[in-house]
Amino acid sequence: MDGQPVDPSKWNQKDPFIPILTENVNGKWKEIDRNKILNKPNPNWRIFGRSTSDDKGPPMMLVNALETLNKLNIQPKFNIKLIIDFQEEMGSPTIVDAVSKFKEKLKSDYLLIIDGPRHPSNKPTLTFGLALKELNIDHNFVSRKKRKNVFSYEELLDIKIFSNYKLIINTTPLGMYPKINLLPNIPYRLITKNYYLYDLVYNPETTRFLEKGKRKGAKIKNGLEMLHLQAELSWNYWNQK
Repeated sequence: MDGQPVDPSKWNQKDPFIPILTENVNGKWKEIDRNKILNKPNPNWRIFGRSTSDDKGPPMMLVNALETLNKLNIQPKFNIKLIIDFQEEMGSPTIVDAVSKFKEKLKSDYLLIIDGPRHPSNKPTLTFGLALKELNIDHNFVSRKKRKNVFSYEELLDIKIFSNYKLIINTTPLGMYPKINLLPNIPYRLITKNYYLYDLVYNPETTRFLEKGKRKGAKIKNGLEMLHLQAELSWNYWNQK
């Protein structure tokens, strides 16, 4: 799940999509027989591979919950319909058509979206807007379609609007490998050295979005450090004494 294409040349293993088991030897990760994990696994071992961790927690929690109910002979009081989207990192290009095609079978009273692990703070992880609000950063959202309290990309052409927001965050997968030539449709000609462009995408390290901002003198940053911080927080949370 969430295992989109990557550049194999940037991986220190034969195939990013074939996970390997490793152990730390003198500060370097060395591959070991992965069958060892079946007998007294060492918590200090690591599994390296594309999408070996991202979004695995919530689906497995759901599967284990259903298995537990089954073992206890407890029947849910309602029908459960599960939709698994394997293209979330690509913008989910087919899910709309799929849901529309099977809308009668998928018709439900409630919808629960499971995406991402629980945050170590136990606070709801809703949107980047929540984080910006907690930091007292005035912000707004941009969409391809005009909605209430949401700018359209066309409205950003107005310098009076665009100049009010010096921090621009790309939360879409645009520009991610292998479609590295894609980028958000914003007026880059209006960007100056007073702007800060932040991209959640980190593969490639400098997306076209960041590259265009850099050319205009803006400060730029990709999402790699955020990924590392999330991993560190999750590790500390699940391994706390």
